[in-house]
Amino acid sequence: MIKTKIQIKGYIYNKSEKTKTNIEEKGIKIKNKITYYEDDIKTNIIINKEELIIKRENNEFLNLIKLNIEKETDIIYYLKDQDLSINLPIRTKYIKLEDNIIEVKYKMLDSNSEYIYRIEIKELYRNK
Repeated sequence: MIKTKIQIKGYIYNKSEKTKTNIEEKGIKIKNKITYYEDDIKTNIIINKEELIIKRENNEFLNLIKLNIEKETDIIYYLKDQDLSINLPIRTKYIKLEDNIIEVKYKMLDSNSEYIYRIEIKELYRNK
């Protein structure tokens, strides 16, 4: 199994509120899975043929986003200490997967908020 150390630069942009959160972290890529940490939040991105899954988790919450082009899916937001799960419906506008770029645009159906999640991945080195 080849493990690749990567540099990630990107952002999450809330188009409706015009707010942008920048991402600049080091991570690891193994096959179709990317893992990196933002402060205390572990983020996994799993790339499949039909969907992109983004899982963000720490001691307080679990956020699971399943993105399928032009399909309605849910963001699952689970608050661990309260044992409370909230499903928020979304529609994926587009998924762009290129050599070193992942870009997704999706819309929260209950609030009409639109988001763009974009990261660029630079390979630092590989371990076998």
